[in-house]
Amino acid sequence: MNQFNQIIAVFLVVLGLIGVEARRNVGIFRADTFRLAETESLYWGASPAQHARQLVHDNIWATLSTISVQFGGVPYGNTVSYSDGVGYSKEDSTGKLFFYLTPMDATGSDLSVNSTASVAISMAQEGEHACKMDVEDPTCWKITLTGKVVPVPADQRHYAEKVLFSKYVMWILMWILCIVLMLYRGLIVGTRRWSTGRKITDSCRTFWKSRTSFCSTFMAAPSTFQ
Repeated sequence: MNQFNQIIAVFLVVLGLIGVEARRNVGIFRADTFRLAETESLYWGASPAQHARQLVHDNIWATLSTISVQFGGVPYGNTVSYSDGVGYSKEDSTGKLFFYLTPMDATGSDLSVNSTASVAISMAQEGEHACKMDVEDPTCWKITLTGKVVPVPADQRHYAEKVLFSKYVMWILMWILCIVLMLYRGLIVGTRRWSTGRKITDSCRTFWKSRTSFCSTFMAAPSTFQ
């Protein structure tokens, strides 16, 4: 009988904990996760908005879902890199996602037709032991953002590239390669024009002015989530 009572007691405790967790998750579901109270820290804390900010900053990749052009309008998810601030310090967290996308990729192609998208991030991405239970368990933080992925305005492009390149050095090398290829292409065409009597500087100047569009088409360009 004592053993039976112990089992009942444990069962009631577990049931109570499940109820507490369920009420907490209902509160999170109903909360405004896009707004931080003036008294709240921008990063660490217990509110849903702070959890969302921390989850976004602690990760560097997400699943970006678009409406597929190639597959006839079905939802299409693709893994993409992103950054929400310069470096990894929590003080640099902004909560605004920046991507480096190319129109040559399926996702970039989809966004050029329909910019509506969703971004999903999970705590499970942080490592094998990040979530103590199953990835679908409510205690394993996850967030899905919905909105539009649009090109970064020209006056914010420098900041966006700084945010992205601070975490992805490889992209800097890609830009250098792009510029080298652009100059090489300019010299080749310029040499051909030289043979027809035109100045090589005219050709190089033309390609230098168009370097942004050329490299953006060949490589990628900063985009942001709204």
